[in-house]
Amino acid sequence: MRNLKTIKALAFVLAICIFFASCKNFEDFNEIEEIELNGEYAIPLINSSASLQDILDETGQQNDLSGLVIEDDGSMKVTYQNEAITQHMSDFFDEIPSFPLVIPFNSNQIPFDIFENVEVKQFNLKAGTLSFDLESNYEENINVLITIPNLVKDGIAFNVTQTIEYNGNAPATASIPPIDLAGYAFNLPNGELEVYYQANNNSGDNLPINPIMGMAEGWDYEYMEGIWEKDTISLANDTLDIDIFENWVDGNISFADPSLSIMIENSFGFPTMAQIETLKVITGSGEEMILESSLFDTPLYLEYPALNEPNTMKQTVLTFNSTNSNIADVLNSKPTQVIYSITAVINPAENAIVNGFMTDQSTMSIALETELPIHGSASGFEIEEPLESDLSDLDNIEWAEFKIITDNGLPVDLGIQLYFTNDEGEKIDSLYNGYERLTESAAVNNTGDVVNATQKVTLVEVSAERMENIKQSNNLMVGVTFSTVDGGNTPVKILTSHQLDVKVGMKVGVKN
Repeated sequence: MRNLKTIKALAFVLAICIFFASCKNFEDFNEIEEIELNGEYAIPLINSSASLQDILDETGQQNDLSGLVIEDDGSMKVTYQNEAITQHMSDFFDEIPSFPLVIPFNSNQIPFDIFENVEVKQFNLKAGTLSFDLESNYEENINVLITIPNLVKDGIAFNVTQTIEYNGNAPATASIPPIDLAGYAFNLPNGELEVYYQANNNSGDNLPINPIMGMAEGWDYEYMEGIWEKDTISLANDTLDIDIFENWVDGNISFADPSLSIMIENSFGFPTMAQIETLKVITGSGEEMILESSLFDTPLYLEYPALNEPNTMKQTVLTFNSTNSNIADVLNSKPTQVIYSITAVINPAENAIVNGFMTDQSTMSIALETELPIHGSASGFEIEEPLESDLSDLDNIEWAEFKIITDNGLPVDLGIQLYFTNDEGEKIDSLYNGYERLTESAAVNNTGDVVNATQKVTLVEVSAERMENIKQSNNLMVGVTFSTVDGGNTPVKILTSHQLDVKVGMKVGVKN
């Protein structure tokens, strides 16, 4: 008695030959009853139809097809997009370190220059403190009032009072402990901080004292407005992987209208120009191709929110297509990676009167996306993929013959080859002499639309000699080749409604 495993093992040799339909129809083998094999038998295996939509739905349960976009008309495109690289406010500007604040008697204008390259006009604090140390050489009590008119909260300017008490020793000192500045806002139209102190004795006389020493600590802000000097910063340096050509071996494929887009979302409110430092692809053969574009001939200014649009995101999209770049050549070169690096120039025009802003929520995000429409042509495009296999149940099979009838509504010719490999992956034999052509492309009109399906009958013979080679190998590699109609000279459209009908029968000879 021979069981179902023998048939399943032999059918596996042909499984990939059914290509699109195999993903769902080879489940039918589970319903084949056990039979006793001796002599010669003809066994029907498959009689089924599948639209490309059915196949995509089925494979989508096992594979990530999130990059496949199906349009309303049934046309498709494959998209690749990397995870956005996001730059936060803190990536561009260091935290504010603690710094001293000196209040002399004869000056009340102190430059507010805690940020390099920014002339601050407005500064809203969400955290931070101010503390003061006071010193007097007078042999009497001194009452001190400290005022910062352009540091305001709820319409009231910052002020604090403290008495320096004379205890018989000079100089007399006093301290003002840290005062919470959360919610205060600096208004600095001239880029300077106004700070006053008034020192009086109990008689009301206005007296100068030693300079007051202040200390600002833990400052953090939620909004800053000012004039930025020209500066260059790094935005992104990343690689986008494209796996559609990962197993490419030979041949050509051409997409009718591929594109590549750089998408930048920006909530920093100042003029910025993007500079593409690197934008290239690595092809399946390891070569580099540089993207060239007329978009590089003019400055690439980014959209940014106006002063009255805080925490608003603006988007800039740079799309490279066949009309403004060599992207068709680049993406038709079978790329496996897109490598890019981008810098930004702040205030590129060096405008000294234009205010900009940023908030504690300001970010700049950069993502790269390619679109490969399933509309194009292919000529001898070949891929290879290793397969896990167990052919130990073929010992009793002497020879086999498959009859495959395809009614193909896809506008492609499909070919198949099965290689037998050793444990090192080296090819030691193949099932066919060259690729076996399983389908003929459906007929298309001059715009690449399918008008009629095409039928083809294929006999695949596995001779006794080939069967012995199969039995000696525990490893298989499948090769698939496809070409569009007219030898790849006519671009075609593949829709989800296109259908492939497949009938498969098997004849086997077994040992007695």
